[in-house]
Amino acid sequence: MARLLDEALPLPDGQTWYAYGQPVIVIASRFPISMQAARTHGWGGGVPRTQAMALLNLPDSLAAADLHVVCAHLQSRSQPKDILARQPPSTTSCSPIRCRL
Repeated sequence: MARLLDEALPLPDGQTWYAYGQPVIVIASRFPISMQAARTHGWGGGVPRTQAMALLNLPDSLAAADLHVVCAHLQSRSQPKDILARQPPSTTSCSPIRCRL
């Protein structure tokens, strides 16, 4: 993904994109990425879903703190059972960030 972004959306001054993820989900950034974690799990909906999280190391001149990013492939549709199926992976994805706050 980083190489694709380098070709499609080049950054100035010879900078290159950073990317982290799994086959179906990617976090891309023009800033370094750390604290990378991903998990693919069958949440009972029949199709495994993937969540990824990362910490984008922002320059101090841009922000006072780094940025946590969560990317999740959740169950779709709007039936009550589908809405309920989104809760466990959402909680799992956000728990590590909540613990750091």
